[in-house]
Amino acid sequence: MKQFWRTFMLWSALNAGITAVPLVALPLLATGGPDLVLMRLMAAIAGLGVGLGVALVVLPTALLTTKRFAHHSKNWIFIPYAAMIPYMVAIMAATGMFFMPPLVLQLVVAVTLHLLIAQRLRKAPRLS
Repeated sequence: MKQFWRTFMLWSALNAGITAVPLVALPLLATGGPDLVLMRLMAAIAGLGVGLGVALVVLPTALLTTKRFAHHSKNWIFIPYAAMIPYMVAIMAATGMFFMPPLVLQLVVAVTLHLLIAQRLRKAPRLS
């Protein structure tokens, strides 16, 4: 259980860093200065994207890749991509036409989680 919480917290921080930072910085780059209305909108979208990403992508991925399921761990490498399906539906319903930036950034998170799982599997001892 300790490994799950450590993995979950690290991957949640990774999700927040990859998803929220570019979305909050995007209005500054697009307008050349702080536009308060646009920054509030992007901060709300970033918060929603991070919350949905943690709940729908990071949580199932961290849960299924812990030691409890280690004997089937090579089968769980696809979980970040499968978790993107409910994330896509939820983010489209929640943000309307602004769904694309958080969706692309969450796909980057899914690929990163895939690589982290593959690295963990490479380090794990193999049972024949």
